[in-house]
Amino acid sequence: MKKAIAKRSSAARASLQRIRFSFTRKADEEIFSEDARKIIDPRSISLRAIKELRGEVLSGEAAIGVELYVAKRDLSDKVKKGATIQVLRTRANGKLQGRVPYVGVPITFEPGKDADPKPRQDWSTEDVAEHVVLALTKNLPQAQFYLSLLDEEDVGAEFQGTFVSQARKCRFQDLVAALEDHFGQDADTAFVWLDLFCANQPLLTSADEDLPPKVVSARNQYLTHGLHRAIGRFGSAVIFFDRWDVPAPLQRAWCVWEIMGAITQAQNFEVVITPGQENAFVEALLEDVYGLVKIMADNNNMRDAECWKKEDKEMIDKAVEATVEGGYGEYIEALQMLEEALSIRKESLGDRHPDVATTLNNIALVYHNQGRYEEALAYYEEALSIRRESLGDRHPDVATTLHNIAGVYKAQGRYEEALAYYKEALSIRKESLGDRHPDVATTLNNIAAVYRAQGRYEEALAYYKEALSIRKESLGDRHP
Repeated sequence: MKKAIAKRSSAARASLQRIRFSFTRKADEEIFSEDARKIIDPRSISLRAIKELRGEVLSGEAAIGVELYVAKRDLSDKVKKGATIQVLRTRANGKLQGRVPYVGVPITFEPGKDADPKPRQDWSTEDVAEHVVLALTKNLPQAQFYLSLLDEEDVGAEFQGTFVSQARKCRFQDLVAALEDHFGQDADTAFVWLDLFCANQPLLTSADEDLPPKVVSARNQYLTHGLHRAIGRFGSAVIFFDRWDVPAPLQRAWCVWEIMGAITQAQNFEVVITPGQENAFVEALLEDVYGLVKIMADNNNMRDAECWKKEDKEMIDKAVEATVEGGYGEYIEALQMLEEALSIRKESLGDRHPDVATTLNNIALVYHNQGRYEEALAYYEEALSIRRESLGDRHPDVATTLHNIAGVYKAQGRYEEALAYYKEALSIRKESLGDRHPDVATTLNNIAAVYRAQGRYEEALAYYKEALSIRKESLGDRHP
């Protein structure tokens, strides 16, 4: 069993690493200025040095005396559940006073009731940036880069090695372990670019009002333009997924912007994942492939990625639309073309023509693929109404639309409604196409999938077996 899982894990990892984000490149004029280099050092850091730092963080040799807690509930308007608090002092009543990054006033809390200790193995990349990197570099006289603290052999050349995109909320040790796993036997000679080590953290994390206008301009220029050019100059690029189902980078707008940078620069972008997550992916895949697809689609809409600063999010959204054709995907252009086709067909053929229903059905398919289920249902229902009226209740095209509506209900977890529509579609297909038609087998297969999702396994097996019988008969024993 372990060997089987290991084989599937390797395949799953390969599958995850082959993930590609498909967009069309636009011409642009990106700038990587000298002023920006005061904020961003294009030199890389050895993975060996990062591994050593991980050991120092875990042992307490780094960030000596730093004690962190995690809020168990909202403690103020700005300190929300899950926030990391650094202990500053113990008050006379036994409560602790601490600070939260980017929150101006200290917070007083009661250990156990308000917050729990955060062990060092759970420290995030943000914690390392705040309590190790920033603490060591903020008082440096000139170049406030972590790279300046390293031995020469641990500092790479400009754009050497691999650009790493990651979300700072992820566990630091998971990031390092994923990179070790990715580079394998070459881990000790690998060089990577990570912003927390290769960027001027005091300048990068300061509020605009605390910096000279020239520095703010250079920082914004780099982040909005130069970053993409820089990504394209590295030998390779990876994005770190802390988990397979809700990877933190796809929830963070700046990581999405880095993905776009790789795409626009025609850079190969691979996924590296926390060791062990590929096993979880395999288990979910084997248990319910349809549910897995729904999880990944529902949780990873890059348009919903967030930013700490509202203006940064607005900038990234506008830049994505301007830089990448189709913005976050090709759906916008597809919908525009389909809506134009719908208008023409209604005008030339009339509102209730079967071809109008076909276009309505195609628009619904786009919304369905986007996970915009209520909009998809509205268009499917209009298409169904026209097809029933123009073609008759028992036409195969009516069955197709019923089948599509059932698919939306299944994606929403509305299983009984899905079954009702699938079974009506099945009845029509058997009557109009014959009991042994491949389309009948498709509907039987989908009914079985609903029963499987409901845990009604014996019913699922019966439908799967009937579908299998038909497919073997109509397509041949060796058909995919």
